[in-house]
Order: sequence, then structure tokens, then C-alpha cells
Amino acid sequence: MNVSNLGKESLEDLQSLIDSITDMIFVLDLKGNILKANPMVLKRLKYSEQKILKKHLVDLHPLEFHEEARLIFKQIIEGKTDICPIPLIDIYGTLIPVETKAVRVKWNNQEVIFGISRDISEKIKMKRKVVESESKYTTLLDNISDIVVEVNGSMKISYVNSHIQEMLGYRPEQVIGLNISQLAHPEDMSEISREIEEAIKSKRVISAEYRIKHEKGHYITAHVRGNVIVQKDNYKFIGVIRDSTNQKIAEQKLKESEKKYREAFEQATFYKDILAHDILNILQNIKSSHELLILFNNIADHQEQKIEFLDIIEEQVNRGKELIKNVRKLSEVDESRVSLKIMDAITILKASIEFVKNSFSRKKISIILSTPHESIKIRGNDLLRDVFENILFNAIIYNRNSIAKIHVFISQVKKKNKNYFKFEFKDNARGISDDMKELVFNQGYIQEKHSKGMGLGLFLVKKIIESYGGEIWVEDKVTGDHKKGSNFVLLIPKARGK
Repeated sequence: MNVSNLGKESLEDLQSLIDSITDMIFVLDLKGNILKANPMVLKRLKYSEQKILKKHLVDLHPLEFHEEARLIFKQIIEGKTDICPIPLIDIYGTLIPVETKAVRVKWNNQEVIFGISRDISEKIKMKRKVVESESKYTTLLDNISDIVVEVNGSMKISYVNSHIQEMLGYRPEQVIGLNISQLAHPEDMSEISREIEEAIKSKRVISAEYRIKHEKGHYITAHVRGNVIVQKDNYKFIGVIRDSTNQKIAEQKLKESEKKYREAFEQATFYKDILAHDILNILQNIKSSHELLILFNNIADHQEQKIEFLDIIEEQVNRGKELIKNVRKLSEVDESRVSLKIMDAITILKASIEFVKNSFSRKKISIILSTPHESIKIRGNDLLRDVFENILFNAIIYNRNSIAKIHVFISQVKKKNKNYFKFEFKDNARGISDDMKELVFNQGYIQEKHSKGMGLGLFLVKKIIESYGGEIWVEDKVTGDHKKGSNFVLLIPKARGK
């Protein structure tokens, strides 16, 4: 395909069309460098045009897909494929499921690759819902083990399935034609009649427990559920009968099983999110230090800066090793059994402040710590550093002022007869509106234009603080005016006897 021969007016029309398309469109050279991107790319991936044009296509995919992305691009160049199913990733690390169609064309007398990426998030959601629905329906059909019964307007049984023999000892032919009064406990008949009359009037579902006579003469308590279907001047009841004893045992086991696996899933997700979020930050810091190291490499009189950047890289590598070690240790035991130790929160906070300042060497930052305490003893673990760094990072990343100012206040409070240390992180960033204050702590929260917070990071912060028995919330630094900045408030229980 050759678009180089189009006239100026046609090219302008083509450009206008590309800019208006809601899909993401990339123009790449044959090495994979990005030459052009339409506005939708900038909007979805949150890059400026200047930054996106410095990227290679591999940079826009998750790290674990880089080798696969290179292989697919090579196959596209060779004409062996024109589809790339690898998801994209925005500047903050959020995955965007896409399906990319690629074609090799001539553009401005240069061989290039046109890539069109379509967001398939909704398609994936719909497919998942269909699969889940089919799975639930199949499971239901495979596990029906109740008595299915039909009772006509004369209160006689007109149909019953074979499961009645397993539950009550009768063969179906023994009970078809019998009046239900011959099986129901005499004391329950008035209630059964009342329920049927009420269901005919209100068209509601009958759901109740009755005593039903077993073939051997004793009664069992069964749960009956079904609908009364009115047909002209007559009616019939269609429903299921289940042994309540077995049902209650099964329900209890199901609840225990659901709780067990839900807790296991949530715990595994928690550890995975810690790794994904913090490793991304670590890699970004290593990358930034490496870029600055290259910049100063050819300048002889900047030896101190070079050593500083090397120290940062080493620190980040060590931090990554410690993170993996901690998550491995936590994943080996139940979260409820994770041991907490007495530690000095001031020492950790000061180390976090120093680390954050070093991570933003190009930005003016003022972090003031105000506390009457030289030492603060709490029961926590090494993840406390992640808490402090996440909050500090947010206050800087989403700050449009020439100087990012953060004032940390520490005090003691008592709540419900329990002593806490109260940490307040007051910043001059862009603030959080009232309707977003709760959402920023939710898992999977996506950054909105006028909100603040890293979403996943703050979700992890909340999980960590709650594991200490503490609380976290965000409020306006200036009451009633969220645009003046935020105040992240942490309550961490004071270590007993400290």
C-alpha cells in the first residue's frame, strides 16, 4: 500500500480521519520506533506527543511481553502475520487489552508499519460473563438432586420425579394421584392452604419448611419452594422439595469453603499487587538513574553525581530483593498469622522521606516532619515503608506547583479506649474531590483527570494499615476546598507498654 502519492488535500483529509478515529493508531519505522501517534494514543496511554515519539513499540507493552512483542513485530515486517494480541500499558502501568492490526505501507516516501489498536476490554468482559453464565447453568443442571413436584388445583400430586424415592422412600407411581394431605403433617395443612391462597393473590414465590411423611411412617422436615401458576379458574403448583437437614449441612460447608477460598484468593491477589506495583516503581527509579548516569558520563567534573546515581541503582536493586523476600515470607502463612514486631516508625519514615527526595532529583521538594516524639513504637512489619513511600510519591507525582510541599504531623490520639499514633501527610497537590475520597482506596481504581492517588498503591496502603489494626482516610487540607491539597490520615495502634 502506498499513501505517498496522495495529493496535499487528500493527505490532509486522511490525517483528519486518523485524528478522529477512536482506535489507537501508530506509525512505526521498520525498527519499531514510533514516528507518529494519533490523539487517542496520547489520551489512552497518557503520554505527551513529545514523549511518545521517543518510545519504541516494545516500551508500550508490559515488561513480561517484551520478547514476544519483538518476535511478533519481526513477523509483521516479514509479512508472516498482521495481528498482535499483546495488551498495551499506559504511563502509570495500567493494562489496556487490545487487538492490534498492522500493515506495511509507504508514508512520506518511507517504508513504515501502520498499527491500529482496538480496545477489547468490553469484549473480554462480555465473553467472561457468557462463560460464567454457561458454567453456572451447567453446574445447576448437573447437581439437581431435589424432588420436583407438580400439584393441581385439587391439591393432588400430578407429577413427581424419581428423586422422591431417595428422599422419602416412595416410587413416583405410589404418590401420583394422592392428595398432599396424605403426605403432609396434619398440623401443617392449614399453613400450606394459606400459603397457596396468598401466592394466588400476590403471585409471590412459596418458600417454607413443612413436615412430610416418609414411606416408613416418620416425618422429615423439608424445604418447599415454588410458584403457583394460575390458569383461568384453576391453578397448579410447581416446585422443588429438599431435605432441610442435608441442605443446612451443605450450606454450612459451602459457606466455609467459600470463605476459605475467598480469603486465599484475596491473600494471593494482595501479594501479587504488592509485587506488580512496587517492582514497577523500582524499575522506573533504576531507569531514571541510568539515564542521568549516561547524561553525566561524558562530563569529567561530575564524579559525585555519578556515584550518587550508582548508589540509587544499588539501593533499588536491594529494595527489590527485600520486597520479593518479604512477599515470599508473607505468602507462606495465613495473613491472620503474619507476625508483627515492635518497630520505630520514625526511623522508617525518615528513611522513606530521604528515599523519596533522592528519587525526584529534578523536582523541588519540601518535606517537613513535625513531631514531639523522638521515637514511635508500633507493631508492624517491613511493609510500613511501602505505606509511607506510596503516600509521599502521590503527593509529588500529582503536584503541579513549582515546589511540592508536604508537612507530616505526628500526634497521639485515643479512640474507643485504644491508643493510636496519628500520622497526617498534608500536601499542596491538586487534591481529591469528596466523591473520590473513598474510591481512591479501592482495588483497581483508575486515576481520573481531577483526582489524586495511584489507585492500586493506595489500595495496598489500606490493606497494610488494616493488617496492623489501624485506619486510613483522606480529607481536605483546607476544610471545604479540596483544590488546596489533601491530608492523608493514618491511625496506627501504639505498641503496648511503649
